[in-house]
Amino acid sequence: WRAYRDDEGPDTMVNSSATASITVKAAPAPTDVTAVQEGPKSVTVSWTQSGMVTGYWLYYFSVGGEDSGSDGPITGTSHTLDNLQDGLTYTITVIAMGNHLPSEGSQGTDVQIPILPP
Repeated sequence: WRAYRDDEGPDTMVNSSATASITVKAAPAPTDVTAVQEGPKSVTVSWTQSGMVTGYWLYYFSVGGEDSGSDGPITGTSHTLDNLQDGLTYTITVIAMGNHLPSEGSQGTDVQIPILPP
């Protein structure tokens, strides 16, 4: 920025610079994540709110890599995942979204989808 000193008139210029430091923190990770099977191919995931957040995303993947996906944004602290595949074990992670940066992922929660008889 530039400023003129009152006693030197507008023909004399003083150059100066200033810096500011801003710290942006990520949202805290959700805790106490649980997954409960609700139906043949659906699981309800719930968690404890992690401070001031704007929403959540769920990420899920089968342990062998056969199936994966995500769901969001979610505004509450529970969500049902549907159409999961029979016989697979899924790891589910919840990520909180803040105003600027997402959280670290929650600790992964595993759930087994049983094989249904034909």
